[in-house]
Amino acid sequence: MKIPVLARAACALAAGLLAPANFATETSPTPKPVASTPAELTAGDFFRPPAMKVAWLNPGGTHLAMMVAEEKTDSTGLRVLDLTTRRATGLRGTETHDTYSFRWVGDEKIVFNVIRDKRYATGLFVAHRDRLSDPKTINLHDAVEVLGSPRARPDHLFVWIRSNARDEGRQGGLHELDLRREFRSAFGSEFSNSVGQIRPPPKIGVITWLRDRAGEVRYAIALVKGTPHLFQLLAQNEWKRLALDLEQFHPLAVESDPATLLVARRTPRGLWELVRLNTVDGTTGPVLHTDEKYDFRHAHVHFSGDESEVIGLTYAQHAPGQIWWREKDAALQQTIDQALPG
Repeated sequence: MKIPVLARAACALAAGLLAPANFATETSPTPKPVASTPAELTAGDFFRPPAMKVAWLNPGGTHLAMMVAEEKTDSTGLRVLDLTTRRATGLRGTETHDTYSFRWVGDEKIVFNVIRDKRYATGLFVAHRDRLSDPKTINLHDAVEVLGSPRARPDHLFVWIRSNARDEGRQGGLHELDLRREFRSAFGSEFSNSVGQIRPPPKIGVITWLRDRAGEVRYAIALVKGTPHLFQLLAQNEWKRLALDLEQFHPLAVESDPATLLVARRTPRGLWELVRLNTVDGTTGPVLHTDEKYDFRHAHVHFSGDESEVIGLTYAQHAPGQIWWREKDAALQQTIDQALPG
């Protein structure tokens, strides 16, 4: 009887029904615009968190979800803006609880993490975009990373137990969940809606997983005796360690062909260049991009809408910067920059 009670308690916590210190639901109009050039900057202006931390459109482009700063409680809340009605609904952060991350699953569902005291995992929840105050519990207390959904199964979700609260913080496997199924449990490896599990190679610690353009898990970067190695998933829980020096090659993304990686390759001068790497024979293609000043090993690779074409990179230069190879994307970026000066 304990599991259902705790699951209901976690949902109540996320909905703000346990105590005023927990999340509270919010419905509000679009915020009023503020002056673009303040008369004077104070010390608080430099240390104040950004008003909006992360924003993502749903696949249909009808709703914008965002993490927002709650100044009164020094916390982070979650809002969903209907782009047609301009009405925002969501959850407000409090002195003790924050939204840590979120992800769209299809057009209508949002998965989000809640943390306590800026440090401790409270739970992973899923809710309809219009009813964030009525979530279902996916997991309690484990440090969980959401990888995303496979394109062929949009109602499924890959989640990784980075640190298991009931196993002395050890890593757990990567689960594929069917969000259409009933949730009966909220504990670690006991997902009632799990339809499969990808176990990492034995006796190693995974650093990150790599998925292809269809959203399927293909690779893992993991530590072996303190040294990172690249492993390829050949079949269900069957792994192959690749002879790739990760000091010289840093994987950024998997192409449509799972055997092809986009990697940052170190040059003899110590710079980095973007190339395609064939993991079957180890050959590389022509240089796609290089930067004489900035290290882009941790760049985010942008693909076209159908995932078939590499169109750009985003990485930290003197400020976050974008590189676009198609004229229409560069023109769109210019329009955005002009609309948001500074």
